Amino acid sequence: FLGLCDMNLHPYASFSLLLAPGLTGASAAATDVYTFPVTGDGDVESWRAASFERVQDMGDGCGPLEWTLDPERRKVRFRLTSAAPDDGWVAAGISENGGMKGADLWAIRELTGAGIFDDSASFESTDLFSTDFALPEEDVLQNVELIAAWRDEDGRLVGVIERDLETCDKDDIAVEAHKQHVVCASGRLDGVGNVSYHGPNRHSETINLMLDEELLMERKFLVNVDLS
Repeated sequence: FLGLCDMNLHPYASFSLLLAPGLTGASAAATDVYTFPVTGDGDVESWRAASFERVQDMGDGCGPLEWTLDPERRKVRFRLTSAAPDDGWVAAGISENGGMKGADLWAIRELTGAGIFDDSASFESTDLFSTDFALPEEDVLQNVELIAAWRDEDGRLVGVIERDLETCDKDDIAVEAHKQHVVCASGRLDGVGNVSYHGPNRHSETINLMLDEELLMERKFLVNVDLS
């Protein structure tokens, strides 16, 4: 049988009846490298105030993970926030078992600038994968796009990234309509601007990124309630 990548099927084909309004997102332009400021969809002020459909607390690993699905474009957009003001990078991703080994990761790193409103600040996003409990490797196929990045009012690194639900890349993990291990971490940069070990700033949650299961259960309950 042919798979999704062979047939280029819509990843929501089996779940179209479940995706009621409020479970999908809008589209946005994307760019590989972001330098503050830019205009249009990448304007930092618009992304500071942007609302995302889902949010998950990620413990000590990073700030809250926020995301919105875009089924028409077959993409998902995330907003990542670092755990501390002095963090120079933040990353999130999907893991096969909830740890570093077997993880598909999306990282945002500050290249220059350190101020909250530093007009010379620049950032980059990187698509990574990890086959062991070691520093992740850069993916040959970069399937993550950086839309915007900045420092928030507390000095934390914040960035918005976008990726396909299914990239058809052997080093990526598809976003699917069931619970998956979602990981995040953040940390400082070393003296030459490279990513340093995150230490205790890491966290894992089991999440259905595609479907809001709690919302679906609430709607199912309301439909089944006898109002007579």
